[in-house]
Amino acid sequence: MGKDDTDTIVKESGKHLDDITRLADAAKGKTPMTIGQVEVIEMRLRQRFYAAMNRLIGSELENRVLKERCVSDGLTGITNRMAFALYLREVLNQSEKVGKGLDASLITIDGDFFKEVNDRYGHGKGDEVLIKLAGLLPSAARAYDHLFIKPEADNEDDRFYVDLNGKTLEVLSSREGGEEFAIVLPNTGFEGAQAAAKRVVDKVRESFKDYFEDLNCTPLPGKEPLHGFTVSVGYATTRTIFTDLKGHTPMKIDIGYDERSLVRAADLGRYKAKREGRDRSCTVCEKKE
Repeated sequence: MGKDDTDTIVKESGKHLDDITRLADAAKGKTPMTIGQVEVIEMRLRQRFYAAMNRLIGSELENRVLKERCVSDGLTGITNRMAFALYLREVLNQSEKVGKGLDASLITIDGDFFKEVNDRYGHGKGDEVLIKLAGLLPSAARAYDHLFIKPEADNEDDRFYVDLNGKTLEVLSSREGGEEFAIVLPNTGFEGAQAAAKRVVDKVRESFKDYFEDLNCTPLPGKEPLHGFTVSVGYATTRTIFTDLKGHTPMKIDIGYDERSLVRAADLGRYKAKREGRDRSCTVCEKKE
């Protein structure tokens, strides 16, 4: 609620008190008042009360909308990178605190040849593909995983992310730039992440198999039609190790419970999936002996 709303309510409250005082004085016989005068005051009080309630409700709705816009992607409605950072950190902190072999995993997802969708059918159809993709990804995860829009980096060799966060404990996914998404999987080890990543790839391939044909989509003039849409997926798990070639010097990195290392490893797995032909899931992580 803004200052103007507060000032208005204070002024209205003063008028309420004046009217209520007049009614009280009339009831005590201090100030004679006709029935008509009483009814006018009662009507004024009701009108002011309803007006004040409408302002309060409107302000609350406005605050709620603003909050949703801060954490949600405008196009797909899923959680954005700000929430992704916070949620991922929270999940990793909880996993480390509990210990006793409790792991968490991260899946990063990138649409294959998404630029071709925009180039051949226009950006409107590209938006429809992203909305459909965001809608079906949660069905490939568990109820407590969380889907996000993923922070986007300038190039594939230098992607480090700051913070991430999102939803209720089981699958968290988000989108931040282009066609990249991420899913945070609490309480999920290496094998669980591997299975979830494969489910995502299979789910997207099957769901988009005849997508453009079924909708009778006509390519832009001079463009060939597309047949299906797929994704490349990378996954990584806490307490595993991976080799990073950043700076052209191979480095063995122990992820532990560090969110930057976890995101980096998941991204490298996704780049590997792209290099190996797309429409697949890959990892660069290895279990520690």
